[in-house]
Amino acid sequence: MSGSERGLAAGGGSATGTAQAGREHAEFAAEREARRSQLQAEKARIQGEISRYPTPIAGCDEQFNYLLERYSQVRRALARLMEAEQAG
Repeated sequence: MSGSERGLAAGGGSATGTAQAGREHAEFAAEREARRSQLQAEKARIQGEISRYPTPIAGCDEQFNYLLERYSQVRRALARLMEAEQAG
């Protein structure tokens, strides 16, 4: 089996297909990096807002509780993104 036949048998496709796959991978990586940057900026914004927030009455301040929940959501999204990067 020739090298190109092995590539086709392994799902490698043609040089054009390989180039397209490379572009798609680069686009996906760029999108992932943009999402990471967006999440990190949102995390920093929320963290800053929390740090400047007046001392709340525990359990009674809806905005503060919302900020804490949103901060947790962003941290979890960042963790999932980092896990996906490490896995693949």
